[in-house]
Amino acid sequence: MQKVVSECLVFLDGVTAEQKTHLLSLYESKGSKLTVASDFGSNIVLKCTYEEITGMQLEPSYFPDMVDDLNGRLFCILAPEAYINEAAAFLVLLFCLGMLARYYPDLWMKALQVSVPFVEFVGSLLNTIERKFPNLILDQITDVKHFMHT
Repeated sequence: MQKVVSECLVFLDGVTAEQKTHLLSLYESKGSKLTVASDFGSNIVLKCTYEEITGMQLEPSYFPDMVDDLNGRLFCILAPEAYINEAAAFLVLLFCLGMLARYYPDLWMKALQVSVPFVEFVGSLLNTIERKFPNLILDQITDVKHFMHT
C-alpha cells in the first residue's frame, strides 16, 4: 500500500473580516486541518493537506460545509448549526404553498391576481424546485452528488 499526500485548496471570495474570523474559529474548533494559504483582504485561500492510502483517508478532518447552486458554484455555509438542508427547505416551502392554495384559495387567488412580483417569485421558485428537487432527493438516497445537464 502506498501512502499519498493530497492537498486541497478552498477559495472564499467576498468574505468580510467578521465572517473570516468566524469561519477560521469554527474550523479550528472542529479540529480542521485547514490553514490560510493566502489572504487578500476579502478573498482568502485555505489549504488542507491530508494523507491517504489507496483511497482511504488516514486522518479524518473537518472540511467546510458547502452547497452548490444550479450552475455548480460552491457556497460556504457560515453557520452550519443553523443550516437547513435544501431538500428539506424545498419540501417545507411546497407544503406551505400547497396548504395556502388548498385551505385559503380566496387569499391565494387574490395574491396571484393582484401582485405581479408575487406571481414572478412563485413561478421562479416552482421552476427551480421542479428542476432541482428530484436530484436533491436522489443525492440523499444514494449519497452521491448528481449534476444536472441542460
